[in-house]
Amino acid sequence: MVVYSSHMGDITAALKPLVEKNSLLVIDLYQQRKANEGKIVYATAGTNTLLKIIHRFHIREVPSYFMIKRVNDKGLYKQDSRIYLLEAGKQDL
Repeated sequence: MVVYSSHMGDITAALKPLVEKNSLLVIDLYQQRKANEGKIVYATAGTNTLLKIIHRFHIREVPSYFMIKRVNDKGLYKQDSRIYLLEAGKQDL
């Protein structure tokens, strides 16, 4: 999962190393809609939902990313890695 703000600029280049190994859910806090691209799903949500995501996963800085894994078939996911700051060429996952 990647949390970023499209107001800060384009993150396409920074996502390339991550998408080589993972499918990505990319959440835009600025709420600009963008078409999905291959293994990248771009998402926006209402302010209350975004605040819940920020609080639930303890997001302190954007852009950031972390792994999530499915816990059950009812759509419950949990965080499965620490939170990393997204910088071009420095992704660890």
